[in-house]
Amino acid sequence: MNRIRAVPSAEERSVRLRAEYAELNENMRFYGTLRFQQMGIFLAGTTVLAAAAPLAAAQLIAIPLGFVGLVATLAYYIMEVRSSQHWYALESRAKEVEKDLAGDLTDW
Repeated sequence: MNRIRAVPSAEERSVRLRAEYAELNENMRFYGTLRFQQMGIFLAGTTVLAAAAPLAAAQLIAIPLGFVGLVATLAYYIMEVRSSQHWYALESRAKEVEKDLAGDLTDW
């Protein structure tokens, strides 16, 4: 059975848009913070690999050590790209919501 949905009033729409806008901004902050958390982990991992470099004088450990470094770099690169894509998508939607809210954000 099809239900007819009532068109939300301007006030209800504004409340929903404000809630969405707040959620968008919270998610944008999350992805901004995530970048620096990932960078800290990456730097720690790089430090461990650099500390193990003197041990790499033996050829048996040099190749696996280099492979681990390459895999870690690719993994963090992919995470950074995806994180940036999410952030830009959120930014785009936030701009749309700002336009829909027009002047409603000034008194918020």
